[in-house]
Amino acid sequence: MLALGACSTSHDNLTASSTSDNTAESGATTDSVDTVPAPTAATIDDTDSGWVHTEVGAVIYLAFVADLTGKVTGSMSVALTSDSGTAIDAGTHTLSGTVDDTTIALTFSSTTWTGTITADVLTMNVQHRDGTIGQARWQRGSIDDYNAAVAVLQTGANVATATSIANAEAAATASSLDAAAAQESNRIDKIYRNVVYDIQALDAAVRALPGALAAVDTAVAGVRTAANDPILTSGDCGDSDYQLSNVSYEVSNVEYAISGVDYVTQPIPATIADLQQQVNALTPVAQTDSQVDALDAAPGAITDAYAALSAANKADTKSKSTADAIYSQAAQAEGAHCAGGASTPVATTPGFTVPDFTVPDITDPPGGD
Repeated sequence: MLALGACSTSHDNLTASSTSDNTAESGATTDSVDTVPAPTAATIDDTDSGWVHTEVGAVIYLAFVADLTGKVTGSMSVALTSDSGTAIDAGTHTLSGTVDDTTIALTFSSTTWTGTITADVLTMNVQHRDGTIGQARWQRGSIDDYNAAVAVLQTGANVATATSIANAEAAATASSLDAAAAQESNRIDKIYRNVVYDIQALDAAVRALPGALAAVDTAVAGVRTAANDPILTSGDCGDSDYQLSNVSYEVSNVEYAISGVDYVTQPIPATIADLQQQVNALTPVAQTDSQVDALDAAPGAITDAYAALSAANKADTKSKSTADAIYSQAAQAEGAHCAGGASTPVATTPGFTVPDFTVPDITDPPGGD
């Protein structure tokens, strides 16, 4: 491109600066000028026709006349595509110069171009943006020709504008989609983590239950041992009364051990309900193998938890009723002994062992430690 610099609509605002090498593609050339008769002053004194130069991103229109002394006056109209390619910058400049035979010099804004002129072709030596000097060619043309060329520039600018807007909208849409995808991914991941957490909670309860039940079994055995102490039915009544209080104390140990079972199993129903809700939410949107594995592990964890809950409830009821029954018989025996009547051996009370309960083994859920 010719070194014309930035353009504006204000007069004489265009200055010489830098150019590109596009002139050869669109009208500027380094070819030699055809030899034609030299123009006379009357030949270039034509206000109805000027000179049009087009190249990529620029259109330049020169209109000038020369008097008989060779003095040139006129104007230069320039239309340039903006750096963004989405707008047209235009400006008009005053020209002055000289013509002598086929040699011509034109000056605008303190910049002078020199070259040759024939009846149909104007060839000027101009500076390109890279600092090199080359030739640019103008053809005879009218204001209409200039306007038509500017219209082509404007069409390109309009296309560039539309493309820029479309690209911006596409980028905004892509960004919005990315944000929505990230939000959805976070939502799914949160559900997945809830599933894993609930599975781990149920697994922990199931694994803790045998220990809690063993404590109940030990407590019930303590009630039986205290009730079968000979002092209860053969010793001094004061001692036997004291021993009965020991039986009562052991019964309270059973109740305490049962509370331990309840502590382990109490969260199970709510955890199962939450896990089922999370599974329902994750099922249609599971994306990864880990998420699918968590869904696969959930039913087994729920089944094991229900089994543990059932066993705990049975053990609670049976152990409490058995401990109370042993105490009741111990109290009757101690009362009969101290009343002087025939004592009933406590050893004949029904034996009781907490039902064996084996916790079903479940695989550690995905994401578990």
